[in-house]
Amino acid sequence: MNRGPLALRTFGVCLFLQACGGTPDSFFAPRPLRSTLPAETALECLRSWVEPSGATVGLGDEPGEFRIELPLPPSAWIQEESGNWRAQCSLGFDLRRLEANACSLVGSAVPLRELASNVFEEGRRGYLVERDSIVLCLDEKEAIPDTLALSVSYFFARLQHGASSGGISAWRPIVGGHTGVGFPVPSGTALEIGVDVFPHAYLRFFAVAEPLALGFDELEECEVVFRVEYDGELILEQTETARRLGGGRWYEIPLPVEGQRHARLRFAVEGSPALAAFLSPSIGPATSEVARRDDRPDIILVLLDTLRADALSFYGGDPDIAPGLNAFGEKSVRFQRAWAPASWTLPSQSSMLSGLQPEQHGTVKATRSLPPAIVTVAEHLQQAGYRTGATTEALFVARRYGMDQGFEFFFENRRRRFQRTLDAADDFLESGDGRPSFLFLHTYRVHTPYRLGPEENREPMRKLLADWDVWKAADDPDEQFAIELGERLHALYYGGVTGLDTVLGPWLSKLESQGYFDRGYMVITSDHGEALQDHGVIGHGGRHWEERIRIPLFVRGPGLLPGVIGDPVTLVDLAPTFAAFAGLAPHPAWVGSPLFQLQKERVVFTFNSDENEPAVTVHDLDHKVVAPLDMAAIRGGKPMAVFDLARDHEEENNLFKTPPVWAVDLLRGQADTIAELMKAGFEAEEIELSDEEREELKALGYGGE
Repeated sequence: MNRGPLALRTFGVCLFLQACGGTPDSFFAPRPLRSTLPAETALECLRSWVEPSGATVGLGDEPGEFRIELPLPPSAWIQEESGNWRAQCSLGFDLRRLEANACSLVGSAVPLRELASNVFEEGRRGYLVERDSIVLCLDEKEAIPDTLALSVSYFFARLQHGASSGGISAWRPIVGGHTGVGFPVPSGTALEIGVDVFPHAYLRFFAVAEPLALGFDELEECEVVFRVEYDGELILEQTETARRLGGGRWYEIPLPVEGQRHARLRFAVEGSPALAAFLSPSIGPATSEVARRDDRPDIILVLLDTLRADALSFYGGDPDIAPGLNAFGEKSVRFQRAWAPASWTLPSQSSMLSGLQPEQHGTVKATRSLPPAIVTVAEHLQQAGYRTGATTEALFVARRYGMDQGFEFFFENRRRRFQRTLDAADDFLESGDGRPSFLFLHTYRVHTPYRLGPEENREPMRKLLADWDVWKAADDPDEQFAIELGERLHALYYGGVTGLDTVLGPWLSKLESQGYFDRGYMVITSDHGEALQDHGVIGHGGRHWEERIRIPLFVRGPGLLPGVIGDPVTLVDLAPTFAAFAGLAPHPAWVGSPLFQLQKERVVFTFNSDENEPAVTVHDLDHKVVAPLDMAAIRGGKPMAVFDLARDHEEENNLFKTPPVWAVDLLRGQADTIAELMKAGFEAEEIELSDEEREELKALGYGGE
C-alpha cells in the first residue's frame, strides 16, 4: 500500500494550511480523532442484545460505562447436588472475560461477595462467576432473597486523560486484544464526523471487531460488515470475520480526487452482535505524492522476555543456538555489561518504559499497574509527533497493567504465537503515515512453558514436568535421574531460543534488505534471564543471581559502528536513549542516561521488592554487592552478598562474611543515591485479578499470583 502523512479532526476544524496554498504536501502530521462516544446509540444497541434475556440496561457512572441488571428471583435458581445454587445468565457474552468486580449480586440484606474458584470450592458463603451462569453458596438454611439481581459493569471503551493524549481526553476502544486512540462503533451503530478533505487524499484506519458470545478457550467467530460513506456515497463495504483474539486489518481508501470542505464521513458496522472499533483514523495524501517531511529516525524496541545473555555467542554462548541473532549482533553496538532493574517481568519492563527504578514507579506486585501520572517513553515520543505502536504477548505487558500508556495502537496477542506477533508488527510498520514510528515488540517465546520448533511444541515440557513430579514424589529419589532432568531442562530452554531465532532471524534480515537500519534504530534486549539450576534453583524472580539479571542488549542504526561498550548499563537507560535518538531532551523525571552519552565509573542497580527478601544489587564493572533494602545496613556497609565477577563469574565464592574494602566503600558511596531511588514518586494502582487472569499467570509459571 502507498502510505503518507495524514490528518483528521472533528467537524468544524479546517485541515488546510492557507500559507501553503492548500497543496497536498502542506498537510500537518496526523492527529488522533477526539470523538464523543455515542452513548445513547450504543445504549440502544446494547439493549437490543441483552434485553431479550430480561435484563435492563442504563448508563454507568463513568464515561463509556454501561450498567446491565438481570433480576434473579428465587425461581431462577436450581439447587445442585453440592448444595450450591445455579442461575443461568445468558447475556450474550462471557461473564468471565470481564474485569474483576465487574459482576456483583445485589439485593441481599447481607452482602454477597464474589470469590475466586479455589476459595469458592472451600464452601465459603459467596458466589462464583462462570461463563453464562452464577453459582451461589449460602449459609445453611439461608433463603435466596426475592430481590436478588446480577449487576454488570460493561465498557465499550475507556476514556484516557493525561500526557499520552496531550492533556486532552481521548477514547481508547478495547476490542479483540486491541486498544488505541479511536472510537468504538458496536455492530448496529454508526458514527458520523465532519472533515475537510484535500484533493487526492486517503482515509486510513485499523478496523477490528470481536464477537460477544465466547468462551475462554474457544475461538467462536461471526461476520460483520464495515461500511464507510463519504457524503452519502459508499466508499467501503467489507465483510470481515470477527474473532475474540487477534483479527482486524489496516485500511487505506482513496477519497474523491477533487476533495471537499465540510465533507461528512460515516462509519458503520452491521452484522452479528459484536464490539467493533476504528483505531488510528486519519486522512491525508499518499506517500507517493508527498515526501516525508519529518526526517527523524524510526525506533524499534524488541524485548525478548526471559532471554539469558549467555544464549548468544558474544556473551559466551554456543554460536549454534541463535545464529540469526548472533549475526545481527555482530553488526550492532553490544553492551557487554547490561543488567535488568528487576528479576521478573512486571517491574523490569515498567522501569524500561517509565525511565524509573522499581521502587519509584511502584509496579512491583502482580496486583499493581503502572500509575497513569507517569510519563512513559511512548508518551514522550507521541507528544513530539511520533506514531507509536506496540505488539505484545499480553499478561504483564498489557493494558491491564498500564503498559499501553502513550501507544496509539496496542495489540495483545494472548494466543502467544510468535509469528502472529511479528505479523502484527509488520502490519503496523507497513501502515506508516509519514510520521517517524516507535514500535515496541514483545514476546514470551523463550519463557516457560518452553516450546520447541517453529510450531512451538509444548509436549516435551509437559513430559519433563510429569517426570519431575514423579521424581519428587519418590521415597528414594534417583540423583542420576535428577541430573538427566536438569539436562533436559537446559535443552528445552535453549531449544526454545533456537525456535525464536528461526522466526526472528529472517525478520531481521528482511528489515535489513529493506534498508531500515539506514534510517532507523533497533534495540534488542531482555527484561531478565532464567535460572536453570545454576545455583540450585530454576526460573526467575527472587535472588539476584547473574543468570537472572544479566541481559543481552545491543543497538543498531544509522551512525553506529559495530563494537563493544563495557560500561555498566540498565533498561532504565533506554527511555533517555530513545529520546536522544529522536532529538529530544529526556523527561526530567527519568533517572537513566542515554546509552551513547555514558559517564565513566557509573554504577547500575537492580531491585528486589519482594517482601520476603527485599534487596538492592549494585554493579560497577566486575564488582557486585547485594544489600537488604534497609538504609541502616546500606549506610553501615553491611552487604548480604559480595562477588568479584572478574575472578568468580559463576558466583561460587560469596565474600560477604569478610567483605573487601571495595565492597564496603561501594555500598556506602551509593547510599544517598539508593535512598533517592527508594522513594516512591508515584502510587501504583491496585488491581484485582480475575480467575481467568490468574490462570494465565499460572500457565506462564507465576503460580497464579
